[in-house]
Amino acid sequence: MKKRQDRAEMEQLLRLREEEGLPYRELAEQSGVPLHTLHCWSGKIRRESDQTKGVSVFLPIEVTDPDPGPAIVIEVGQAIRVVVEPDFEPGHLVRVVRALSEPC
Repeated sequence: MKKRQDRAEMEQLLRLREEEGLPYRELAEQSGVPLHTLHCWSGKIRRESDQTKGVSVFLPIEVTDPDPGPAIVIEVGQAIRVVVEPDFEPGHLVRVVRALSEPC
């Protein structure tokens, strides 16, 4: 019966291949994983990685200083610049962030 490889195992093997400069054939012989399986997983992981490149991740923040201070400037790449004034309306900022998050 064939053993089904899990993602973590395949990522580890492919990382080993990259670090040690092993050809796929040699990795297949050492690991016992069929050559075509290594190629399939390599392509799958590469495609998924390509799809996530350039994706912005928003992290939650907590404001602990009640002093409004100066405006906050958020720049994303060279194309997007959002200035958040001290008296901003949070709901409006949420709508702006959502609009910027949507694919064109």
